[in-house]
Amino acid sequence: MKEFSPIEQLDAILKVLYEYDKAQLGMSLASIIYHANTIEEGKTLPFTVLQLVITKLIKDDYVKENVSKEFNTVSPLTDKNYFITFEGLVFHQQGGYANKIILDSENEKRIVRNEKWLLRGTWFAGIAAFLVLLWQIFLYFYPVHKDYPIFFWQK
Repeated sequence: MKEFSPIEQLDAILKVLYEYDKAQLGMSLASIIYHANTIEEGKTLPFTVLQLVITKLIKDDYVKENVSKEFNTVSPLTDKNYFITFEGLVFHQQGGYANKIILDSENEKRIVRNEKWLLRGTWFAGIAAFLVLLWQIFLYFYPVHKDYPIFFWQK
């Protein structure tokens, strides 16, 4: 069986928490694993990877965890419940990590394009200023007649 790519893993867990925890009661790791492995046929999400993915989502403030006091078990599968935060809901609705990567690459291309245009405009302005300076120097030393204004603002 294939595994999810890292971006697919993050988006899959957000999708599970978004779709299956509508009442905001929280989901245990066992139920997250079950629903994540049923999202896409033929792909699995191992438990060790799930813990890393949940840690990343908690660090990004898209998921929060709540330690359950109801059960006296020490099983890592049932002693914590995970909730999607409001930031996580908004982030998931905007396309998740996959869409974020696409937007980041588009923004990087736009920044590079704008930097090129800014460089070209700066060179153009510098060359134009230099040509105006040469023209004014030429007019100063070689006037057509004595009443000709040296600078364009003199009339």
